[in-house]
Amino acid sequence: MEKHSYPKRQITLYRRMSNTQLDDTNRRAVWSVTGDGNFKTVEHAAMDYFSSDGRFTSHDVSELMEILLTLQVIAANKLSKADTKRILKNPRISQNISETIPFNLPSSFERFPEIDVRFYLSKDTRLRNQIFQKFPSLNENFSERDLTKAIIEGVGNNFLDFSSYKDAVNSYIRSLNFQLSSNVPWHTLHIDLSLLTYFHYSHRTDKDVRLGQRRYASRPSGREDMQLLFENTHFATIADIEKLLPTALPIFFKNWQDEKINGVGYGSKKYHGRVSEIRKLDELSEIKFWGYLVHNARSFQEVVSAIVELYQSVSPKMWLNLAEKHWSRTGDFIYTTGVPDLIVWGRNEFELVEIKSPSDSLQKSQIDYFETVLDPLNLNYSVAHINVK
Repeated sequence: MEKHSYPKRQITLYRRMSNTQLDDTNRRAVWSVTGDGNFKTVEHAAMDYFSSDGRFTSHDVSELMEILLTLQVIAANKLSKADTKRILKNPRISQNISETIPFNLPSSFERFPEIDVRFYLSKDTRLRNQIFQKFPSLNENFSERDLTKAIIEGVGNNFLDFSSYKDAVNSYIRSLNFQLSSNVPWHTLHIDLSLLTYFHYSHRTDKDVRLGQRRYASRPSGREDMQLLFENTHFATIADIEKLLPTALPIFFKNWQDEKINGVGYGSKKYHGRVSEIRKLDELSEIKFWGYLVHNARSFQEVVSAIVELYQSVSPKMWLNLAEKHWSRTGDFIYTTGVPDLIVWGRNEFELVEIKSPSDSLQKSQIDYFETVLDPLNLNYSVAHINVK
């Protein structure tokens, strides 16, 4: 194991696999290294350890999940070049899956009920019954997409432009006269339902509006119903993924740059200048992105090989299932909360690893992620306990 030039402290990593209890028993020391003991040093050294035997590793678990799901959706649906590039520019395609989650699930935002329609529909039985009466086409497991499409159809075509469409939506939802059994003010639900409908209404020109060419739109895309793409995500081949990567990776790289540039620091005097100049900074270079995406990768081809290997490490259906599990988490644990620190793959293996220092313990969100996301999918995970002396 490579020695790092930090003040000498002995760092030992212990492994506890997913088939053992979530306490501190059954641990075994598997690796030791000299370092300074801070988390970034430990994380980097841990990635060195996991990749030392020919496996790949990354500390951006969520980013790789998004990339694999995006590639799979594009390849499986055999999209045109224009549609492919448009979707690749959407860095969070899995958000579309949230629109198909049944509204009868407990709310993920119970602490903030005033801003989420899901709160009303998961808690108020009286409201749900009224919705079934107003929209008999909905079944018991109706989703955000189902409800929004029903409202759009109910609004009809009696408007001339998008501004009058908003008025039509408001009038229609008021006419439904929903009665709440909870103490939450009615006007809040009315506003939320109206906003939900605005978000999902796709229009290009007022002429399209007048012709009644109204389409449901997924919020991130704003153009069309992307849910249809997720109905065919299981059959992308390795050859499909390999063919798509030369187009996809440069766009993923630009998305990564944009997120960094829009983050804290690049608006300061130190980085004052045009965006084109900021993109030339060493910390925003392609080499940095390759190494960020796949630990120690130094070239485009290394990243391609690693991503192809990652795609093969589980069944193609797993990437969709994993995203669905993310978006259907309940209570206070939403999407990426509690996602493990590292993803490790290669040699026909796939594993998620959480790193814990001596003073740290598993949080509720992390245990929830193990139990509600990884266990049902039978995915391997472990906890790496770090001891620093």
